[in-house]
Amino acid sequence: MEIEPIITNIGIISGRDAIFLDLVEHKNNVLTFHGEINSDLLNIKDIGNDDFVKYTLNFYDVIFYQCYELDLYNLNLLKSSFDSIKKSKLIEELNSRNTEKITNEHKHYRLATYDYIYEIISSKYILKINIDKK
Repeated sequence: MEIEPIITNIGIISGRDAIFLDLVEHKNNVLTFHGEINSDLLNIKDIGNDDFVKYTLNFYDVIFYQCYELDLYNLNLLKSSFDSIKKSKLIEELNSRNTEKITNEHKHYRLATYDYIYEIISSKYILKINIDKK
């Protein structure tokens, strides 16, 4: 297993107080997270007066996800608040159960919010940031 921080369109998101979660939705194999990101922990210029920026993070073609309460998770497994897991043992395990469901497009992601850690297997993600410039 190799853990790599994901470089998003706003850089690497990292820190215990980086990602706050307001809502999680799972519909039609799309897992959506809504909330705010602490802009003090990012390298974003000219975001106005807000300390937090709203985000929507969609994972598509989700075939697996699980949630851990932060205190029950091994935090040594985190490189950032949003990681990609290469050579995933979870994908290997799931693939051994049913090879028709997992394609080469599926990837293992780890998302660390303020209170919870999510392990997600999906084909892609899209992160949308709403920076309200005043």
